[in-house]
Amino acid sequence: EQEILRRGAAILEAPGKDPKPAAAGALTASAAGDLKPGEKRAIDLKGPGVVDALRLQIVPASPKNLRGVLLRVFWDGEEDPSVESPAGDFFGTGADDRRFQSLPLGMRDDGCYCYLPMPFERSAWIEVWNQMPEEVRLLVFEAVHHPVDRLPANAARFHARYRQQEDIPRGTDFAVLRAQGRGKFLGMNLTMQSNPRADGIFFLEGDEKIYVDGEKWPSR
Repeated sequence: EQEILRRGAAILEAPGKDPKPAAAGALTASAAGDLKPGEKRAIDLKGPGVVDALRLQIVPASPKNLRGVLLRVFWDGEEDPSVESPAGDFFGTGADDRRFQSLPLGMRDDGCYCYLPMPFERSAWIEVWNQMPEEVRLLVFEAVHHPVDRLPANAARFHARYRQQEDIPRGTDFAVLRAQGRGKFLGMNLTMQSNPRADGIFFLEGDEKIYVDGEKWPSR
């Protein structure tokens, strides 16, 4: 067991480095460049394959740019995106220039990264969309991916969604996710702000609740 513990500790001690073993035949697709107002840039991948890493660096990494550039991902030719989020929120910065490194996500001096594996069967369309009236520079926009002969029958598709609500009444639950089917909840990035008319940070007293399979009382 000592060797297993040593390998696990080495992963935990190296945030910022992809914790997954290097995949054979890995490739890097890039679509970096300047984004004019309303313009989109996309990375188009053919499957079957797995996206091993997404990297994005917006210059400057201002709150306006991190919230004004939208990241969207479409798997296997779907019409509605499985991933739709402002870039900064997707990578965990909370729409601000906050440098941090964790195993799955982070923001470093060389930009943001996401190491969560994302399998796809036929295609992966990864795009960034400048929704601001000003031009923005993408110094880095790339996807590291590798081909596979076929995906396991139970291979799930990665999803991420951004939601925002202002002035939630006291004593009211905010629904982060409503989902049906089989799957795994990986986590969430929550940014909260006091109502300017309120005193203190009383919203920190709330509890996270997860109801599974029709539960009347949250088991988590």
